[in-house]
Amino acid sequence: MINHLKKMLTGFAAFALSVSAASAEVTVGGKNFTEQLLMAEMTTQLLEANGFDVSKNDGMGSTVLRKAQVNGQIDVYWEYTGTSLITYNIRTTRGPPRVLRRRRRSRRYENSTRNRV
Repeated sequence: MINHLKKMLTGFAAFALSVSAASAEVTVGGKNFTEQLLMAEMTTQLLEANGFDVSKNDGMGSTVLRKAQVNGQIDVYWEYTGTSLITYNIRTTRGPPRVLRRRRRSRRYENSTRNRV
């Protein structure tokens, strides 16, 4: 998990560094629960370590944070892929089709083995 998080942050840093460091202040947002507070703080520290002027605005609710992002008041925040797909991109199925097929097959297998016992 930690290695995955490091890779995500490194990828984010590469993206952030591709934007001019001389640009305006970057505003990092976060929701009002522990994981989001930590992610906002780590993102803030990473950007500051790479020469960005950063303003952190965390502790917001989901709706307020999303509106702030759409209105340009927040430049970046972390969101779960499933939440983004279903809530903001109006996708009705959860997960990519390949994952759904694999999960359905797994459930069928589990059900068929239970009936044999």
